[in-house]
Amino acid sequence: MLKSATFVTAIATLMVCTVLYTYTKCVANGHCPALPHLPTISNTWDDPPGNYISRVVLINVACGLAFIQFGLWGEDEPGKKRWRALLAAGVLSTACLSVVGAICDADTDPQCLGDSLIHSICAVVFFVIYDVNCIVLACREEVSIRSLAAPLGSLALKVRWLPLVARALKAAALPPAEASSLAVPLLSPLLSPDDQTPLAVLEWADVGLILGWTCYFLATKRADQVIWMQAKDGPATPPRVIFSLSARALAVATLCLAAANLGVTLALYYLSAGPSAPLPFIGALWVSPPGNWISRWTVVVGSSSAALAQALLGLMDAASLQAVRPHPSATRLTRVSHAIARLHPVVSVGSLLSLDVAGVVSEHEDAPVHAAAACGFFGGYTVFMILRSTLLLQPHAAALRSRRLLSAAQLGLTLAAAVLAGCYLHLPSMPAIEWAYTAVLVAYFAVSIFSHGSDADAARLCIGCTGTDLPLKAAPLKAALAA
Repeated sequence: MLKSATFVTAIATLMVCTVLYTYTKCVANGHCPALPHLPTISNTWDDPPGNYISRVVLINVACGLAFIQFGLWGEDEPGKKRWRALLAAGVLSTACLSVVGAICDADTDPQCLGDSLIHSICAVVFFVIYDVNCIVLACREEVSIRSLAAPLGSLALKVRWLPLVARALKAAALPPAEASSLAVPLLSPLLSPDDQTPLAVLEWADVGLILGWTCYFLATKRADQVIWMQAKDGPATPPRVIFSLSARALAVATLCLAAANLGVTLALYYLSAGPSAPLPFIGALWVSPPGNWISRWTVVVGSSSAALAQALLGLMDAASLQAVRPHPSATRLTRVSHAIARLHPVVSVGSLLSLDVAGVVSEHEDAPVHAAAACGFFGGYTVFMILRSTLLLQPHAAALRSRRLLSAAQLGLTLAAAVLAGCYLHLPSMPAIEWAYTAVLVAYFAVSIFSHGSDADAARLCIGCTGTDLPLKAAPLKAALAA
C-alpha cells in the first residue's frame, strides 16, 4: 500500500523536476532567456527535448491528480450532491491540464504544431476550477490561515490575466475589422512581448502553490488514505474503499481510446487525402494537427490505463496459480511459472512505455526515435505474449485455461503476432502488416483481461482509508464560513 500523500508528493516532485529540466535545456539550446529573465513554463515545452518530455509527464501527472481527486473529496455524505459536483469539476480541471500537455502553445513551430488558444483556455480552466476547489475543501475541513493561504495566494496570482481580459473586452467592443488586429496580441505576455518575466514569475509561483497545497492537504487532512492494488481476495484487513478502477474498466477504457485514436485519425487522413489514397502507416496519422493532438493525448492516457490493467493482470495470474512464493519443495517447472507470472507485467509495461514515446514523438519530429519506440512496443509486447502463452501451456496452470475458447484465442494470437513480427522485419514498407500486427496485439490485450471473467471486476486499483472513521465529517461549508 502507498499513502496518498506519498503518491501526490511523488507526482508533484516529478512535475517540478520536469519543469526545471525543460527550462535548463531550453536555455542551453538558446530557445529561452537566461536568468534574471524567465520564460513561461509552456515556452519551455515548445522545442526538443522539452516538448517530448512534457507531453508524457504532464498528461500522466494530470491522470494522477484526477485519481487523487476522489481522495481529496472522500466519501460523499448523504445528500451532499454539491460535493459530487465539485469532485466532477476537479476531474474536469485535471482533464484540461492533460490537454495542456497534449497541445502546446506554438502554432507554427514544426516541433510543436499546437494551438495557443486551446492551450491557454485549457490552462485557465484548470487553474480557476482547481483554485476554487482548493478553497472550498479548505473551508470544508478547517477555516485557518494555514489551509487557506496557498489557494488564496494562487487565486491572487490570477491578476496576471487582467491585461488579457482587458484586451478581450476591448476587442469585443470594436468593429470586426479593428478587433482582428487584437487577435494576435490577445494572449501575449503581461507587459512586454519581448520579456515574459513578470508573467512567468507569477505563473511559476502559481503552479508551486497548487502542488504544495495538494501535498499539504493530503498529508494533514487525509493522512490515513492509501492507494493499493488487489486481486480477487484483496488485503487481509482491507481499508475502506473510496474509489476504485477494475481491470475490466481499465481495459475497456484502453480499447475505447485505441479505437478513437485510430478511427478518428484515419478518417481525418482520408478526408484530407481523398478516398482513393493508399493505406498509410499509423505513425503518418500522428504528424499534423489535429491528428498529432489526438495521438499525444490518447496514446499517453491509453498507455497508462493499459499499464495499470497489465499490472492487475499479473496479480490475477498469480492468484490463479495460488502461489506468490512457491514452496522450496516445488518443482522447477512450477517455479518457472511463478517467475513468468511476476515477469510478464514488467515486460508488457515496458513495451507500453515505448508506445508512449512513439505517440509523443512523431516521425516528422524525430524519425529514428519514433521508429525505435514503435519497434520497442511491437517487440516488447510480442515477448510478453510469448511469455504468458508459455505460462498458459504449463500443466499445473489449469485455472488460467478454464475458458478453453479464450485460451485457444490467446495462443492463436500469440502465433499470429510471431508470424507478423517476422513479416514486419522482412517487409517493413507494407502498412497493412503494421495494421494487422496492431490489431493482433490489441485483441490479445482484451482477451487476456476478459478471460479472467468475474476476477477482472474484482481486481482493482483502489484509494481508501485505513482508519475506522474517515476524517471527512466536517461542518458544511456555510457553517464553516459562519464560524
